[in-house]
Amino acid sequence: ALWLVNSESEDWLPEIDVVENIGQEPNNLYFVVHWKDGKGVQKRDYLTYTGKEAFHEHFHTYGMIWDEDKISWTLDGEVVFETTAFSPDVPLFLYMNTAIGGIWPGAPEPGNVNEEFLIDYVRVYQDRGEE
Repeated sequence: ALWLVNSESEDWLPEIDVVENIGQEPNNLYFVVHWKDGKGVQKRDYLTYTGKEAFHEHFHTYGMIWDEDKISWTLDGEVVFETTAFSPDVPLFLYMNTAIGGIWPGAPEPGNVNEEFLIDYVRVYQDRGEE
């Protein structure tokens, strides 16, 4: 998973999942934003993207464009999902990890654990509004 989480409070929300991929579903990617509404109810908007082959078979580039009123997710340079449902206005920090099991997606199937997560590079850009 590549994800951004709240860096200003102990509450884990808001969260933006740049990409998630689980062993039981190697052809699926998850692009998600999680938040709480004004009443404290947890919300999310997401896309489950299904590829023709397992994503761990080849290198891919995963991206996310975080604007004031929209979040866009990219796969190999192409936008695959956008939402205007929510866009955080607080600083978030980046996690890059290989998590195994948990509440979601549950315990992995025996023998179905890819223990390697190779990252070639990470780039972060900020639009300064200059023209």
